[in-house]
Amino acid sequence: MSTQVGSLVINLEAGVAKLQRDMQAVSKTVSDSMGTVQRDSARALQAVEQGSARMAQAVDESFGQATAAAKGLVAVYSGFKVAELARDATLAAARYETMGVAMTVV
Repeated sequence: MSTQVGSLVINLEAGVAKLQRDMQAVSKTVSDSMGTVQRDSARALQAVEQGSARMAQAVDESFGQATAAAKGLVAVYSGFKVAELARDATLAAARYETMGVAMTVV
């Protein structure tokens, strides 16, 4: 009986030692995995930030181009309106002069 108990104790100690080694291996694997996850997360965050910065810059450039185009359209429209005003003023002056000539003749 004591031989069986001694054998059981030896087997139990060997099992505990193996369990400790296995737990250390699992702990190392988990630590390595966490390090990899943190590294990959940092890279992904950096990529997202860079992509967002590029998109913001592209939007700013697009708005700049749209603003320049709108300014050009406003300038052309203003020129057209000034020319129209000059034409109307010239026609009014011509009609006034024609009315003065007609009044002189009558």
